[in-house]
Amino acid sequence: MVRFKTGVSLTGVCPQVVLGIMISADVYAKHNIDMWVTSVADGSHGKYSRHYQGMAWDMRVWNIPSDAIRHQIFDELKQALGESFMLLDEKDHFHASFKPNFVG
Repeated sequence: MVRFKTGVSLTGVCPQVVLGIMISADVYAKHNIDMWVTSVADGSHGKYSRHYQGMAWDMRVWNIPSDAIRHQIFDELKQALGESFMLLDEKDHFHASFKPNFVG
């Protein structure tokens, strides 16, 4: 199940991010873990962050029970989201952003 942290704004979010969030929630669900979106078009981010364009989202990781499962979920997210999304492990959260024609 996908859950949203209080205060998360979906204002101006692009449709690809909605799809990415749904795909990500499915990956978490395979491990019986709720996926918490902690930021989309809100919060403080880098000057050129895609969050401000509604093209990025952050996912909670501290509710993942072990490092092994965390690494497995990260790898599964990367595969499921495909080449149009960039995925980063920012240590305290996973960051995903839509980037057309991105290869990474």
